[in-house]
Amino acid sequence: MAFASTGFEIFGAAALFGGLGWWLDGVFGWREQIPALLILGVLLGVGLGLYRIQLQIRQHDESKPKS
Repeated sequence: MAFASTGFEIFGAAALFGGLGWWLDGVFGWREQIPALLILGVLLGVGLGLYRIQLQIRQHDESKPKS
């Protein structure tokens, strides 16, 4: 049950950075062509979400008592 929210963390990070990239594409006028910052934001969000989960797993493993 400790990792039940992992999917939400990846989705949330991808949605947050993807939304920021979509907004910046609109600011720069790139949304009609290739939404490069949207794609970059989604990839960055997924990468950061996976990194955060890796940190949680490592912390969980270190907190377990060793036998």
